[in-house]
Amino acid sequence: MLRIALALITAALCAGPATAGFTITEYTGPSTGHTVSTFAVGQSFTTATGGPWDHITFNFFASGGATTPVASGTLYLLDREYLGRAIDLSTSTPGFLATGTATAAGVYAFDSGVTLQAQTQYFVYTSAAIGTNIAVTLPGDYGGGKAYNNQPNLNFASPFGGISDALFRVQGEAVGSPPVAAPEPASVTLGLLGASGLFALRRRLRLTGSEQR
Repeated sequence: MLRIALALITAALCAGPATAGFTITEYTGPSTGHTVSTFAVGQSFTTATGGPWDHITFNFFASGGATTPVASGTLYLLDREYLGRAIDLSTSTPGFLATGTATAAGVYAFDSGVTLQAQTQYFVYTSAAIGTNIAVTLPGDYGGGKAYNNQPNLNFASPFGGISDALFRVQGEAVGSPPVAAPEPASVTLGLLGASGLFALRRRLRLTGSEQR
């Protein structure tokens, strides 16, 4: 019983706030190729029914398939196609909605208040070379958008006449859904006190058994 109690307390201490987990839309291939790591990249996508969603994250996938999420630098979220240079992306770009920042988990995380609407097409573009090869499908069969890339100092374009797709995933939470909070400090304290009581009781029982023998 003591071991069980300690295991439960450890799990509570390790638990943390929930992260975005609902997949709003994705394209997972299969991968048939990859971009060049020195290219900036982009992708348009269309959200599913339901929503709206906040706590948005977006990620590409490394070459080889939809197994390793990849993010680097800053990602611009727009409500329209952008065919300028990556270096010229800014908050003044027509259609600008928000920027996402790459995290150690390989995803771009947007401010928690950024909201995506249902059945709406959005466009994302990196502001610089992605720095790694991104998995793509050619020809792609994702009907909600298409891939973009560019060489340094050139404009974004959709390669091969717009028939390629990057592998990607968009996740978020339904607006208004309560987050799963980390355990309250008081709860953890009570758990530790309970474990201490169990330990003392077990020790007393052992001592009593020794005296009886």
